[in-house]
Amino acid sequence: MVSWASSEERRLEGDRLRAQGQHKQALACYRQAIALESANIYALNNMAVLLLEHSEAQEAEALCRRALSMRDDLAELHYNLGRALAVQERFPEAIAAYEQALALAPNMAEAYNMLGNVWRALGAIDKAECCYRQAASLKPESAEFQVNRGLTSLLQGRYEEGFGDFERRLELAAVNLPPLSQGRPWHGEPLRERTILVRFEGGFGDTLHFLRYLTPLRATGARVLLECQPELARLLSWCADADAVLPAMRPAPPPAPFDFHVSLLSLPYHLWKTHGALSQSIPYIKAPPKLGPVWQDKLAPKGDTLHVGIVWAGNPRYPNDKRRSCPLEYISPLFEVAGVTFYSLQKGEAAERAQPTLRRLGVQDLSPELRDFADTAAAIAALDLIISVDTAAAHLAGAMGKPVWVLLPFSPDWRWGMVGETTIWYPTMRLFRQPQIGDWQSVIGQVVEQLRAHLIGRDGRIRPT
Repeated sequence: MVSWASSEERRLEGDRLRAQGQHKQALACYRQAIALESANIYALNNMAVLLLEHSEAQEAEALCRRALSMRDDLAELHYNLGRALAVQERFPEAIAAYEQALALAPNMAEAYNMLGNVWRALGAIDKAECCYRQAASLKPESAEFQVNRGLTSLLQGRYEEGFGDFERRLELAAVNLPPLSQGRPWHGEPLRERTILVRFEGGFGDTLHFLRYLTPLRATGARVLLECQPELARLLSWCADADAVLPAMRPAPPPAPFDFHVSLLSLPYHLWKTHGALSQSIPYIKAPPKLGPVWQDKLAPKGDTLHVGIVWAGNPRYPNDKRRSCPLEYISPLFEVAGVTFYSLQKGEAAERAQPTLRRLGVQDLSPELRDFADTAAAIAALDLIISVDTAAAHLAGAMGKPVWVLLPFSPDWRWGMVGETTIWYPTMRLFRQPQIGDWQSVIGQVVEQLRAHLIGRDGRIRPT
């Protein structure tokens, strides 16, 4: 019979390889350890953790249950089972697993944090916030727990408190802002006649939303340099309230001298004390005028038809994209509404996959001509209405003051709150919310109904709602 030591040696080797990021080799070691000793619950647990890191939740669940059948008094096994169940959106079972972990280990901050994530996905924001607060109190050194607490504050409209907690995101590896060899981090000190570099962070939608804070920053007397994604540079060079717009060439340093630097997403935290709610007049983004006639010519003649742009998917690399993106087949009832000409503003992989379907449904695909966001802004300016999931196109249309209907998942991003059809951020935006998790059919049904209502007796243009 093979000795336990041989199995444990393979498990330890798997732990070492996992720490080095050698996934396949670590997995092989764990499998060998389990083959040598089927009751090695630590190999089962650690292999489950490795599988969870690579989104293989079903096998991870099976390993946790196998280990728990041999020993059910280890909190970590219940915790990892909860993680596997949560990934599969089996939320009631995940809650039971996390609660069992906490019954065995009442000070397990990680379990409170993950339980908070489940309650947030279920829309129980008070319960989620309670869990995040407990996690942060048990482990105050954790930036992740404090950021999650901050996001629930923002979701409930407590912005000053929320942005304070949200600032700790800069400690997380996922933010990964390249270090700079010049300038000092800005923490709100006077800036008159000083130059500050504002750095982009996050996705295109984040940049477009937080761009509003450049105006109060410039009001301090600072010279503002805006670093942005190259895809936004042509648009923002025309309309951003900055002295210069620098397309980011990371990790290369910006090609201009500056005294201070700050993340764009940190501006509300530093400016709140002096500028309060930081409201911004709309529009604060405009399409370059020279592109207007070009895009008017690309669209069909107005006539009696309503011209509507559509976006159904976000960046697939965004962690919550699965929930915020709506499958095209669910949106197809929209295209049956008479009196509307639809145009796809979708970009990326989703646009490429959809081309045959769009042709069949009679939707004009504009994606090949959308070289960057300047073109997208010009296309939006030429349309009557934008219907979009929660992605950059929605922020762009809102910042331009165009009528835009946003399709939201049941538990949305903090910007949209949990209830209501309107938002403080964009006055021409209307929100359509899932009544329950994953229910896009109800959302599209509401949009179809409202679209038909606007077409009855209209004057050729849809009015902001």
